[in-house]
Amino acid sequence: MTRVRAARDGSTYRRRHRATRARMSTPGARTTDATRAERELTAEELSSFVQNLLTQMQTRFQTMSDAIITKIDDMGERIEALEKSVNDIATTNIGSESGAKK
Repeated sequence: MTRVRAARDGSTYRRRHRATRARMSTPGARTTDATRAERELTAEELSSFVQNLLTQMQTRFQTMSDAIITKIDDMGERIEALEKSVNDIATTNIGSESGAKK
């Protein structure tokens, strides 16, 4: 009942509504020169932070890329060594089979 009466009483309702709007309003609705300077500084700091973050990410991706390429090269060398071993075994087996047939 109190809310209904307060809502019907225009002055009380308006005062409460203004107070609520003032609390909920954006902090930059009325800016001063000091507030603008703080925002510019914040924007510069944010820009610097993002730049540093991107640099760190680029460094990490480059490190990972180098590690992956190194592992691929190592695997290539292992595959070549395995192929050579298989060819040597096949050549040895073919040579021993032809010698046994004679």
